[in-house]
Order: sequence, then structure tokens, then C-alpha cells
Amino acid sequence: MMKKILQLALTFWGTLGLVLSVTAAEPRPFFGQFESGGFVWVESPEDIELHWNGEPVDVYQPRTLIGLGRDDAGEFELTRRLPDAEAETWTVTIEPRTYREQRVEGVPPSTIDPDSEQFARILRDSERSHAARQSLTENNVGVTMPFAWPLHGRITGVYGSRRWYNGEPGTPHWGVDIAAPEGTPVRAPADGLVTLSYDLFLSGETVFLDHGQRLTSALLHLSERHVEVGDWVRQGEVIGLVGATGRATGPHVDWRMDLAGQRIDPALWAPPMEDVCSIRGDGDEVVILLHGLGRTALSMEDMAFALRDEGFSTCNQGYPSRDETIQNLSSYVASAVQKAREEGKTRIHFVTHSMGGIILRYYLGHSSHAEDGHVVMLAPPNKGSEIVDVLDDIPGFEEFMGPAALQLSTAPDSLPNRLPPIEMPVGVIAGDRSSDPWFAGVFEEDSDGKVSVESTRMVTMTDHRVMSVGHTFMMHSRDVHHEVIHFLQHGHFTESDMDELVEDN
Repeated sequence: MMKKILQLALTFWGTLGLVLSVTAAEPRPFFGQFESGGFVWVESPEDIELHWNGEPVDVYQPRTLIGLGRDDAGEFELTRRLPDAEAETWTVTIEPRTYREQRVEGVPPSTIDPDSEQFARILRDSERSHAARQSLTENNVGVTMPFAWPLHGRITGVYGSRRWYNGEPGTPHWGVDIAAPEGTPVRAPADGLVTLSYDLFLSGETVFLDHGQRLTSALLHLSERHVEVGDWVRQGEVIGLVGATGRATGPHVDWRMDLAGQRIDPALWAPPMEDVCSIRGDGDEVVILLHGLGRTALSMEDMAFALRDEGFSTCNQGYPSRDETIQNLSSYVASAVQKAREEGKTRIHFVTHSMGGIILRYYLGHSSHAEDGHVVMLAPPNKGSEIVDVLDDIPGFEEFMGPAALQLSTAPDSLPNRLPPIEMPVGVIAGDRSSDPWFAGVFEEDSDGKVSVESTRMVTMTDHRVMSVGHTFMMHSRDVHHEVIHFLQHGHFTESDMDELVEDN
């Protein structure tokens, strides 16, 4: 009966402009950015075989990356064969992109019409760059972590555009140009091995980072390089400074990415630059806030105000919760952290609501950094969501709630139940007052109307507190604000039910 009521509710919402699927939603073993210049990640356990459009793919664990070229578009077949099982095949639709023309004036004439000596140097540089991209580091940590912008600035050039230099036609632009004052630090977008650090004729002072699986980031036109070949750098580490060397007309960095010879769009690995949160307040310690499913950053503004009133700076990070998978959404956290590092914040904390806590757990579980701040999670579905268990086989669920919601079931192999522990002090606040009549009948035990108290718990949490608040509006409660601030300052709540949990176990 409950499922029927909820199905009628979803059907009603569908009449307001949502297109409901005629089949039940099922989690797929792949995700990515399905457009020209994008990428596909495929879950790949041991001894699996993968084919992309009929061609075999080199397999890596736990996930394998497939790159999409500038002109790749249409329907592609992905085939995955597990040991002792029949092959599964999916049709993946890659959306086409249109590319603009860009005319660049004032570049050094020698970079357009080089003399014989300069041309010979360009050929040597090309060979050097090609050799650097052939390296295959055994450390694949970087490729699987959420990427961040190497710096924040004004976008002046985009991937795929057809370039004209001083009126002469050139090849497509393979990167994204980020303008910033000369000398601005440029940071590693993810962990990687330095495979090239050299002054190239066209690219100027250049650094290549091998992130694993033959995925390379190139940072071009630097004024200084601060790393050498063979260095292992971590995400956020300064690898050089903004410059205007090589074929450049002003200070900027050209960030490019190459996957086994396929040029892909770096901008698809990080959130839109304009969507990265701004840091407000003057405190040396910053709190990054993450809202829940179907909400916006506005839902966390009361919390952010209370934190700033206590001397913290805040970075209230919004994200399109119904448009992307949790893996893709985690790049919003990575870029917010990078922004905090750029502004010299001495300590980074996190406060999350609902699904925001799972996105944070994914980021922290795939980051090589152990931040020295504290984490407070409000109503996180750490063991999955009972609501998703009820709704996920109702036609239209994924279209209405998005792919991330589909990942939040309580099944043992669901994403929340596969995430590693958080290596930071974590306080969890759960609510036991339901304010949502739609879902009241789903729970057999205490809940906040959306997440059960039991599901909020996590093995490695430092403290846990149940409060008389509902899921939807708990982030506006002054009592909750007080507990959050107390945990960030002291590493524990004013009251705790941890002793009770120990006794129950």
C-alpha cells in the first residue's frame, strides 16, 4: 500500500513536466560524462573483460577509464564479461558538441612560422612530449580521485575550439585556458608522477603529471616550474607559477588532458568554475558546507551564518544533486578544498546534510590528503536510505531524483556501504522527529522522516547525538547549530549517545 501511494505521488510530480520511464531504474556499472571530449568509468573487478564499440579495452582495478574524443558522438556499445558469466552489453549515447572558432592576435610570429632551427626544436619537443605520455605508473591513486581546478581564474579558452593565430588557421585547442596574474601558484589537479618538466618552444615552461591508467595532465605556459621528473606530487601541491611563456599573449595556464593518445576535455573533470563556492568571512579556519539531495546551497545559509558568527570562514558549496552520480559530484568538494588552500586557510572542516555526507565520504575516501579539521554530518544515510529501497523500482524514480539517489540503497554492495572509513574526527547528528507524512510508514524504528537513526551511524564516528528534529529543516535549528559549532571547536558534542551505542553492542 505504501509503495502504491508513493508511486501515485511520483506520477503526480510527473504531470508537472517530468518524463517518467516505463521501466524500473537499475544501477549501472558505469558512469562518466557522456559527451564529446568526455569519459566513461566502468566498474571492473578482477578477471573482467571489457570492449568499447567492439574493441578490447585495457582493464584496471577497481575501475577502468575510457576516453571520448573531440568528435566522438552517437551510440557506442559497452560490453562487460565477468568470469563464468554471460556478457552484458549496454548502448551508451554520447552527446555531440558544437565548437566555436577563436581568433587570437598578438602571438609571437616565430610560433606560427618558425625557421628551420625552431622547427627542428618543435619536432624534438613533440618527441619528448610523446615519450612522457607513454609512461605507465603503477600508482593509480590519482586517476580515481576527484579532480580539482589547478587554479581559479577567468576562462579565456576552451577545449575543442578551432584556433586562428594572427589570422592563420591552427589546430583545435586541446585544453582550457585559465587567466590569472603572473606568479599565481598552479596546483596539481590530482595526485601524479611528474613525467616531464621542461621549457618547450610552443608550450613554454611545461609540466606533465601521470595520474595512472595513462591519463596525463599537462600544465602549459608557466613562468616557473617547481617540480622535476620523477617527483610524486599530491593534489593541491604547487607545481609552478602562472606565466606567458611559449605561444601565449598574456599570463594564463593551459590545462590539457590526454588518455592513451586521446585528447579529452579537462573542464569535464571539475565543476564549472563559476559554481565553485566563494569563501566568506575572515577566520583562518574554513568550513565547507554541502547540502542534501534536491536542495541548494541556500538550505545551508543559516548554518553558514552561525559558523561565521563564531569566527569561522565558510565555503557553502552547491552542486546539481539530481543531475550527476556521487562520483562526479565529489569533484565539487575537491575544488572547494583547492579554493581554501589557494586562500591560505590553515584548517579545513566540513558540515554536511543528508547525501552531502556521502559525497564527502567519497571524496575523503579517494583523496590522499588527511585534512586536520573536523566533520559534522547531519542525517547522513551512512548505511543507505530505506526510502530508496522502497522507491527505486518505481518507474520514473531515477528521472525524478537523479542517478545519485539510485546509489543510496541499503544493499550491502551499495555505494555508502562500500566506502572506506573517514580518517578525521566525525560527529553525526540524527533526528528522531518525522515531519514528512509521505514516508512515515516506511520506518519501523526511530527516524527523521527520511533517514533512520540507525542508518546515520558509522563504525569510525567519533561522536553521535540524536536530537528532536526532522530531516528537512534540521540545518535551520539553533540547537543543531550549537552542537555543530561545539564539535568543530572541541571534537565532541555537548551530549552524546555513544555510551548507549557501546552498551547496545
